[in-house]
Amino acid sequence: MAQPRPIGLFSFLLPPHARDGQLLPVLEAREILANNQSSINSIWQSAGIPDSLFESLYRHPITRTAELIQSCPATPAGHHAWTGGLIAHILSSCAFALRFRKGMILPTDSMAEQASKKADLYTYAVFAATLLGEIGPVLDSLEIALFDRRGRYLCEWDPLLDGTAPGRTRVRYMKVRFRPDPLDRPGRITSLMHAGRVLPKEGFRWIREDAEAYAAFLGAFSDVPNGPVHRLMTQGMQASVAMAPGVRKDPSPGRQPGHPPAKRSRPECPPSPRTSSRTRANPVPGDPPARDREPVSRNDRCPNGDAVPPLTGRRRRRRRR
Repeated sequence: MAQPRPIGLFSFLLPPHARDGQLLPVLEAREILANNQSSINSIWQSAGIPDSLFESLYRHPITRTAELIQSCPATPAGHHAWTGGLIAHILSSCAFALRFRKGMILPTDSMAEQASKKADLYTYAVFAATLLGEIGPVLDSLEIALFDRRGRYLCEWDPLLDGTAPGRTRVRYMKVRFRPDPLDRPGRITSLMHAGRVLPKEGFRWIREDAEAYAAFLGAFSDVPNGPVHRLMTQGMQASVAMAPGVRKDPSPGRQPGHPPAKRSRPECPPSPRTSSRTRANPVPGDPPARDREPVSRNDRCPNGDAVPPLTGRRRRRRRR
């Protein structure tokens, strides 16, 4: 399908990002999430709660996040720079963060009984913080313009102030461009401004009712990030970046189970047309007697340790000539 373009005699009056930005269709959440089911399934397995609670506390905010950020890329030219890269990076980060959370006792320095009672609460706090973590910084660095189905420019769109794009009538396309001069804003703290739009009320209230869990959640967005939730969120994001296509790096912290480091293949000995893998102890029929074959010295070895196949009598006579 041909991509629509802004039409009209006064298209030169449009803002730069409306003329030159990347044109993306405005989609429903189920279409955006269709390629991210593996991350969602991993989140569901790590959450370990009944399906009804997972739908309201986890899947519902994931759907709202997809509607909010649409198919925006995560970076202009780095990791997850493709269409839909931001939602893929966010969900992958959540999946890794919850996997790392299994190996940590929260709250720290607590008794086993207390940690068991608050296990689901801290798991949800890690998920909520990681889900929100990249929304603010990335959306603040984007310029977005909306278009109708014929490609006519409608208006600029600020996700923080104007709601989700699918909620607007007539909107069918959007153009996205990273700002040439990014705004100087205070990091991930702007992500908290999207919390009321993304997280369900019962989920946010659940975190806020526990003072220690609420402090750990807010610590991930402070000017000086700290606390166990921030550490797990950071580790999940680093693992998502490391596992992105085109990035050759082990996820942090350490390697993931099931992803061992690739073993370096040992160089193979070049095959010989007459003695491909045979040694002097097993000569090929038709070869000259052993006295006419050159002995294999101790240094005549391939890098993998195999002996270099000896020259046959005919090949040796040609070399002497």
